[in-house]
Amino acid sequence: MKVLRGSRITAPAERRGIALLLAFLVLMVVLALVYQIHVVTSADRKVAHNDITRTQMDLAIESALFETYQI
Repeated sequence: MKVLRGSRITAPAERRGIALLLAFLVLMVVLALVYQIHVVTSADRKVAHNDITRTQMDLAIESALFETYQI
């Protein structure tokens, strides 16, 4: 059986850390996007909760007024 070994391509000393730096920058961009999505969805959740609470209060007030004027 013959073992195939590829020739190793080495980069100049100035360019060896570029791939690591590029991967780190891409990771930072992805983390920023995920954080932004998290912030927006949590704000939407709070707004929806406030709308539900306000609707429940409006319905309670209407029910109280209806019972008051019905008597």
